[in-house]
Amino acid sequence: MKKYIRLIGLFILIIILSRIDFSQVLDIFFHVNIYYLLLAVVLNIPQLFVKSYRWNFLLNQQSINYSPVQSFLVYISSFFVGVITLGRFGEFVKTLYLKSDKGINVSKGFSSVLVDRLFDLYLLIILGFIGLWQFDILGELSNSFLVLIVIVVLTPMIMFNKQLMGKFIRILYKVAVIEKVKGKIEENFEDFYNWLQKLISPRLLVSGLLTCIGYLIFFIQCYLIVIAVGLPGNFKHG
Repeated sequence: MKKYIRLIGLFILIIILSRIDFSQVLDIFFHVNIYYLLLAVVLNIPQLFVKSYRWNFLLNQQSINYSPVQSFLVYISSFFVGVITLGRFGEFVKTLYLKSDKGINVSKGFSSVLVDRLFDLYLLIILGFIGLWQFDILGELSNSFLVLIVIVVLTPMIMFNKQLMGKFIRILYKVAVIEKVKGKIEENFEDFYNWLQKLISPRLLVSGLLTCIGYLIFFIQCYLIVIAVGLPGNFKHG
């Protein structure tokens, strides 16, 4: 099944490439404003540092002594693995670094990495609903903006409720774990959840703030790229 999924991805990539006007791409490339483009690229450093510091903050909550520099280097390595994997699950390779560098078992390391990814997912869901509502993509369905409010209200309630969080995380845990080690890790779920509980506190709000800062830098990068290639730099639609 996994082989077929990979073939689907390759097929989609071929379709996308077949629809690209490479002469136009080259024309844009040769006329790009190099200063805005370089600035957008340089901003990758603070953006990734903020996200790595968020993970480092979570590690400190579990009494794992990992310096911000170490976290940054590991985050960069796992980031590039995550880019080429479905759902960015490749970023869970950070658990292997924790095991190698600090002797942290997979269950303990996996808990901080999973929560770190959940912050990104939560914010993207919120922004997605805002986009659907703001641009009226779904027509009348876009008026169901209350769905966003429900998500915003319920998610923190779930995160701070250990029983509900346990059920939710158990599902994600089984989905995210690599098939080859699933049996071994499922046996350690209780250990994993015990470490996860150390992260469930109001201090998660700090991680939420760091997530917003990281994505603010990301959107600034996008805006700079838009200007660099000569597209209208307007945040408003219509």
